[in-house]
Amino acid sequence: DTVGTWGLQPLAEAGIVSWAPVAYLQSTILWIVTLYNLTHIVGSVDASVQQDLPLSLQVIYYVIVALWLSSLIRVLCTRPGQPKDFQGSDEQPAQNGQNWLFCIFCQSQKPPRCRHCAKCGACVLRMDHHCPWLRQCIGFGNYKYFVMFITYSAVALLFKAVTLLLFSIKAFQTEITFCTKLWLVCTEILVIALGGTMVAFSGFHLFLSSKGMTTIEFLTRHEKSEKKISFDQGVLGNLQASLGRIPLFWLLPACPPSGDGRNFPYTVIPQELESKKDQSAESRSLALAAPPTKSSLKENLNQRNSKTSDIRAPSQPCLQSTAEPTCLEQQQDGCVAADGFGEDRVEDGPA
Repeated sequence: DTVGTWGLQPLAEAGIVSWAPVAYLQSTILWIVTLYNLTHIVGSVDASVQQDLPLSLQVIYYVIVALWLSSLIRVLCTRPGQPKDFQGSDEQPAQNGQNWLFCIFCQSQKPPRCRHCAKCGACVLRMDHHCPWLRQCIGFGNYKYFVMFITYSAVALLFKAVTLLLFSIKAFQTEITFCTKLWLVCTEILVIALGGTMVAFSGFHLFLSSKGMTTIEFLTRHEKSEKKISFDQGVLGNLQASLGRIPLFWLLPACPPSGDGRNFPYTVIPQELESKKDQSAESRSLALAAPPTKSSLKENLNQRNSKTSDIRAPSQPCLQSTAEPTCLEQQQDGCVAADGFGEDRVEDGPA
């Protein structure tokens, strides 16, 4: 976590410190790959973990590594996209509707879902988040490659965790040095920890892709605003907007989604529907709360009665008129009774 926070500083001010998370990530990957593929060199075993695999599993392993490595290269070499990339285009912001905003930092207009990144010092199209481990923003241009990178990282780590565990159990039954045992155990713990983290991380982003949301939109979904906008197009439409139009290429680090990152279909959520959601959430929270006691109910009732008595305005007397009563004046007979409605009165009985 400490190394990761170094990458959250503005890149222009952080300097070489911003490369610390990247170096830490690359060194961790290098350690796992070295021990997995060169176990017979760094330890007292006859073959490495990779060499001990059957031929079919070796083919699967190299395919996963190739997809993972290509996804990493694509996400590092692809820009997330910025509004200034379209400054030379003929399309003006006014043609995109009234949802364009003005960035006070860049001093320019930006389209919907575009956010200003304080770390990169620029506006990013459909910004998802700033990744300190890759030292760049994740946005419209490289979001698919980022999802593929973390997904294949999770698959590769789970594959290595299972095969390394089976290899370690077999190796512990033979005569190996203490250092080899220590390396195998430490690497297994590291792979399991990283694998669990990447599984949760990739699952979260696949969930966001199916909902048509970014990380920022997910974190700010409960904020109050005058107009709620939803970019949900259904599960299929949301996945096509994030991973590409052709489902056969969703798992490949190629064929990114079409579009320019400035125009997205959306729907405006009515304020009444939003208030109903808030009321339902409030009722659920009240249902989960502890039941009130008799004393608290009595106290709340007394406070409510005192407030209503203070708010009630004094009644105006009904004046008698010599003219014939109109339809409105005929209703004045009940004004005193309506004014005193709810108050206890004692009426004199017949003498």
